[in-house]
This record gives sequence, C-alpha cells and structure tokens, in this order.
Amino acid sequence: MPVLPIKLNGPEDLTPIPEGAKVHHVPDGLEIALLAEGMQSGKPSVMMRVQLPDGSVAIVETSWALFDMAHAAMRGRLELVAELASKTKGAS
Repeated sequence: MPVLPIKLNGPEDLTPIPEGAKVHHVPDGLEIALLAEGMQSGKPSVMMRVQLPDGSVAIVETSWALFDMAHAAMRGRLELVAELASKTKGAS
C-alpha cells in the first residue's frame, strides 16, 4: 500500500534535505499520467515523470485514491486561506 504524506503549510513542512544532497529545482519537465489499472489490485494509480537537468528521469507512483485525497486536502486548505483573507479584508 503506497503512502503519500500531505504537507499543507508550504515547503517548510517537507522532509529536510540531507546536507550535501544534490537538489534539482525543475520548474518544467513534470508529466502526470493516469494508469487505469496501475495498482496490483487493478485499481487506478498516478505516475509522475520528472526530467532532471542532468538528463536522468525520476518516476514516482501513487494510488489514485491517495492522489485524489491529496488534491482534496490542498483544495480545502486553499479555500480556507481564501476565506480567511476575505474576512481579514472585510474587517479593515
């Protein structure tokens, strides 16, 4: 069963990058594919492909259920932030 930690408070929530690790910030080069029967169970999954600057490729997979849950959590967080911002604007 895949695991997908969901970080809703920005990059500071991400697992720390080990000292000396080579980091690639890739603004372009991300592709996402739906695999209709990508899980061993036959359920759908999502594959993400990242083309790194050195020519290598990283592939990440997770279940559709976890990807969809992450999307719902992020959407909820953004809606809350927008609601709080509009209340703050209205109060000033």
